[in-house]
Amino acid sequence: IDDTLDALHRPLSAGPLQDSLDVIHSVCRGQSFMQDYQAITSLMEARSDWLRQAGENLAKGSPSTAALTWLLWQWGKTAPAWSRVFELEKTLAEWKTVHPDFNEGVRARLVDKDLSPSWQAKSFNSLKEALGTVPVADDPEWMEILQKFDVV
Repeated sequence: IDDTLDALHRPLSAGPLQDSLDVIHSVCRGQSFMQDYQAITSLMEARSDWLRQAGENLAKGSPSTAALTWLLWQWGKTAPAWSRVFELEKTLAEWKTVHPDFNEGVRARLVDKDLSPSWQAKSFNSLKEALGTVPVADDPEWMEILQKFDVV
């Protein structure tokens, strides 16, 4: 059976994500939200359709969601236990659903379908400005991340 299965195996060609890993690593350094944000949005000029779309999606998307995702990436580097991941996810989901950007995103995509959201942060120069309100939680490492990046 192993020989038959091995004979049928055909390696998959690299997809757009695999083809773009070097660029992704070069723009997602994780040291500064604003640097990463600007680097990713600059991909709107990339030759690759996939990278160009990634840059456009970030530029058009909710700044608070981008900031929250970046913070979660920083927090996740500590490799917390799954129970803590789920607990923080629940807390942050509750925070996000009452954030003005959530309602605006639902309005723009699902209700009016105009795809023209008016995000809370029209422009921003910092992680804290992009977030708007502060997503606090009982997790001590999460609070350390918020302090480390001057959110609280």
